[in-house]
Amino acid sequence: GWQVTAPRSDGRPVPANAGGVGRLVEAIADLTLEETITENPSRHAAFEVDEPSGTRLRAVGKDGAVLLDLIVGKASADGNRLYVRRSGEAAVRLADGMDPTAVRRDTQDWFDRTLLRFDPAAVSAVEIRGASGRVSLAKSSAAWTVNGLPASTTAVENFVNSFSGAWADEVALGSAPPAGFGFDKPRVVLTITDSLGPHELRVGALVRVGAFSPPTA
Repeated sequence: GWQVTAPRSDGRPVPANAGGVGRLVEAIADLTLEETITENPSRHAAFEVDEPSGTRLRAVGKDGAVLLDLIVGKASADGNRLYVRRSGEAAVRLADGMDPTAVRRDTQDWFDRTLLRFDPAAVSAVEIRGASGRVSLAKSSAAWTVNGLPASTTAVENFVNSFSGAWADEVALGSAPPAGFGFDKPRVVLTITDSLGPHELRVGALVRVGAFSPPTA
């Protein structure tokens, strides 16, 4: 599948948002360059196709050949087209068929921020390990037990469902050893087992909301 290889400082690839990448690929395929608006470089900033404010869109084929190299600017007045400029050229043109939201997105939107992928209906066991001890949930037929004792099926299923499709607010762009994020001594380790096997989620150090600053190595 698609992976994000930048801008992480350690260069390690991260799974990409497949839906977002798919929309971008469709936008590139549907792209049609229309009339030239201006060839005056002094007006590039007005259309947001200058280097500081534009979005560089470069598509490369499997053979390494460059298929597309554009500076994508702001949307047109009708909101359906984009102002673009070929990299290295002065001409500003309108581009039709390209969804503006498919190109000009926040960096975090390109990451697959899903925390766990599993089938809630196929879950057979859940384990929660933390400082206060371990809780083991097991399913036999349609009944759940907690540490060997009968458990509330509704409560367990609601708990499991709450993690299905859960996603992270941010992906750290910096690099750090596991201890830097608190994963060497996690606060909680959650393991959910379905027909494909165990899926583990580690909860590390606490971070103030709105003040995420990933540690560096």
